[in-house]
Amino acid sequence: MNALRILQRPLRLDFKEFEGLNFAIVKTDANFAGLNLTKADGIFIENESPEVVSNIIKEVRSSEVTSVYLKPLFVKSLSIPTEIVQLTDGRVEDITMNKALQKSLEINERVKGIQADTKGLNFSESLILKTTQYIYTRQRPLVPFRNLVSKIGYSYPFLSGYISVDDHLQILDNLSEMKYQEYFKFKTVDKVNLCHECEGTYMNFREVCPSCNSLELKTENLIHHFRCAYIGPESDFKQDEDMICPKCDKLLRHIGIDYDKPSEINQCQTCNHQSQDVNMRASCIDCGHDMDLEHIANRSVQTLQITAAGEKLAIRGFGKKVAEAPTHEFKTTKNYFGWGLFKILVGQELTRLELRSHDSHFGVIQLNDEKFDFLDEKTKDVLQKEILNIVAQYLRPVDLISFKNFSTFAFLMPESNRKLASEMKDTIDYNLKKLIGDNIEMGGGRMLEVEVMTLDPDDHSVLQLLE
Repeated sequence: MNALRILQRPLRLDFKEFEGLNFAIVKTDANFAGLNLTKADGIFIENESPEVVSNIIKEVRSSEVTSVYLKPLFVKSLSIPTEIVQLTDGRVEDITMNKALQKSLEINERVKGIQADTKGLNFSESLILKTTQYIYTRQRPLVPFRNLVSKIGYSYPFLSGYISVDDHLQILDNLSEMKYQEYFKFKTVDKVNLCHECEGTYMNFREVCPSCNSLELKTENLIHHFRCAYIGPESDFKQDEDMICPKCDKLLRHIGIDYDKPSEINQCQTCNHQSQDVNMRASCIDCGHDMDLEHIANRSVQTLQITAAGEKLAIRGFGKKVAEAPTHEFKTTKNYFGWGLFKILVGQELTRLELRSHDSHFGVIQLNDEKFDFLDEKTKDVLQKEILNIVAQYLRPVDLISFKNFSTFAFLMPESNRKLASEMKDTIDYNLKKLIGDNIEMGGGRMLEVEVMTLDPDDHSVLQLLE
């Protein structure tokens, strides 16, 4: 029993003094939560295991106490991978001890002026506050770095230290929310493609047959016979080792004199379709879903610098203004516009159609109110947001979406053909019914209806629907 009680005690923290600064020396993640780090001027992690070092970083950065999660944190090991070291303030072997001490002094001086921590905040608010505080105390932008372990192929210093590799999309979602835009200056460094089924970012792009989507394509040269002007695939000319024109039976000897190879042709080995064009499709490595390129969503990966408002937030926190804000937010996609502005944009598109020869399409999603009467308002709010997010995944960047109330949604597809509009209707209908059917016991009957129509510049009845 005595031995068991000893094992359950928190580890005793070792301190080393460097030029008047006390650094906590952390060598293991066992019982780490019991350590008191508030009095340390910084932390040195001394361990050769990437897993242990990652666990220690996560414990520090996920704290709700400002003096802990903003603590200067260094790795003292040459074997720890760079992508882990980038979650800290550096590897001591890469920078001199004097530089580490100077950096710690500067960070701690700025941390002293911070008056807010993350206690009582939700995940989004905590993420935003910690991000502004990290940038403020380190006096440098938050620059994403490439990381194969991350689901989006990128990680962020500090933030990725306490967020799961599978949740990095949540970082992008929260940092890009409209209500937090005033705190940051953004610079896009890359864009990642997302599977619209699982939001995985690892996709394989393949050439497929434009007729049957088969991968079994055989590519060969087209031969142009100068003498008789016959053009055909190289296999038509091959007779043993010779090249014989199938039209005039002449022997082709010299390229550039008897014939040339102007281009290539693809023949599908599945349906025998021949074409000089191919279709491009993407296959998600994570879930195996196969999709047209137009259905791929993408997110921007951005460098962040804080604004004056961001510095103020870092020091003082959110205060009452954010605490009293609604718990839900519908502007989760750049495709979203408020209902009033959406009506104006639809009217402008009708006017534009009078001047240009293209088609545009307008879609309406109508929920059956009676089927959802049993839901409380909070659940309806969540469902509304999910519907917007799902529809936005399939819309192109130029498309618009809005909602009038819980049961009425609308979207606009400028310069879209009938095939795309029909595919969009089927895709949205299927995925929304799956969303609702998988999460809510609806019983029988119609849950919703999706209608897509071609806009007619002479018919303004669509605007009446939007009233």
